[in-house]
Amino acid sequence: MAVLAVVATVLPIYLATVEQRRNPSSTLPPADRLRHELLDLALELPGDAELQALYKSFNAKHFGNDLPPIPVRWEPRLADVDRLEGGAATMKGMFGTKGDRAAILLSPSVQEDSAALHRALAHEMVHAYMFRMGQDTAEHGPAFQDVLRRLAMEGAFEGVPSSPEERTALRNWIDQEKARLATEDIALRQSMDEARLERVRADRERLNQEIDRYNLMVVYPDGR
Repeated sequence: MAVLAVVATVLPIYLATVEQRRNPSSTLPPADRLRHELLDLALELPGDAELQALYKSFNAKHFGNDLPPIPVRWEPRLADVDRLEGGAATMKGMFGTKGDRAAILLSPSVQEDSAALHRALAHEMVHAYMFRMGQDTAEHGPAFQDVLRRLAMEGAFEGVPSSPEERTALRNWIDQEKARLATEDIALRQSMDEARLERVRADRERLNQEIDRYNLMVVYPDGR
């Protein structure tokens, strides 16, 4: 059985999901199948030296070295997962498990932005912590939020203070916009309207900017 947690966009951050593999990977949707392939590969390769050093530092500072050593690697093909899912949002990281083994994959899109990198890694490490504690790594509920809030207060990453009303309003807008753009994607496959395509590209860029802002909010329920 394999479990995958996907996050998106960023730390406190990004929207992440966990898949339980009970059927052969050939029966999974293309995006899920690629996630499993990337996880299988990551479990057989060493982590990136720079990312492993940052993971070790975060583990010592924020988790009391309670997390086990796991590979942390750059994975450019997370962008392919985005494309297979319609490309409405950008995945920044993924935590996955297979049996008692685990790995973290990070998108090179955060490689040149240390603040974004710290948010992404901290988010995925909270998933690793939840897995270590025997809890559901697919959820971003109260227990997940509590750990993420603690890391923000300890300075693991930069966050944006916000009210529950602000977070709820922005989360609702993000969900509605993602659904609208998914519908637009279907229509664009049947159209060669360049003007419409440019509008959709601009809308996607704004969506990702708002997701990043949402993910910067110190307390947030989930992110992509």
